[in-house]
Amino acid sequence: MKCTQAQSLMQAFLDYSIKDEELGPFLDHIEECRECRDELELYSAVYDSLRDERTSDAELKDMTAVRLQEKLSDARSYLRRKRSAKIFLKVLAVLLCLTVVIVFYVGFLHERIRRLDLFGESPEIMTEAVTQENATEEIATEEMAADEIATEEMAADEIATEALTEMMTEDSSETAATESVVETGGTGN
Repeated sequence: MKCTQAQSLMQAFLDYSIKDEELGPFLDHIEECRECRDELELYSAVYDSLRDERTSDAELKDMTAVRLQEKLSDARSYLRRKRSAKIFLKVLAVLLCLTVVIVFYVGFLHERIRRLDLFGESPEIMTEAVTQENATEEIATEEMAADEIATEEMAADEIATEALTEMMTEDSSETAATESVVETGGTGN
């Protein structure tokens, strides 16, 4: 905070009308800046003398310094209480959220256990059933892989059989052609 800002807030501080968000920076500046602190003491003395005209200047100066110190101390205490209240409310909100989450989680678990009891199954039986189901899925996957391999092997066998049949057909047509040539006596007529 700059000196001009602090000086503009001095009257509000003395009247207890300074805003909470301005109070902390104002107090920090007054503690650090000797000129502004002296000016605040002067304002405070004038303010106090207007309230009580029967005091002497020496008494007024002493009273002003004491009153100003009390005001500054009270203002610091006020800010600490306000910060503590904010922290307390935040902690309370977090605890409330955690409580709600825990209640819902416990309710979920309770409902899950109740459902298991309705079917007459204990959690151990359900775990065993899931394990058996996983094993069945693994076996089915292995069987499918074996079926695919067998299908591929059968397809390869069929291709080989067809090729062999073609070769045999070609051989028998060549043999028949050779026999007919031999029967006709080697003439092409």
